[in-house]
Amino acid sequence: MTHSSNIGIYFFANYVVYDWAIAFLNSYRTFNPDLRLIMTSFNDQCDRLLKLSDIYNN
Repeated sequence: MTHSSNIGIYFFANYVVYDWAIAFLNSYRTFNPDLRLIMTSFNDQCDRLLKLSDIYNN
């Protein structure tokens, strides 16, 4: 299934909500394996989440 480049899920996160973000990402990819996912950080403290892009990117 092809999607428009502006369709997807945008979510906010940083290291404070890291565990919740992991739970969200696992659930999201289980039910939406091909839909675009875009993370926006609350602040500059998102290095741990950015390292996960290879796992959860499609």
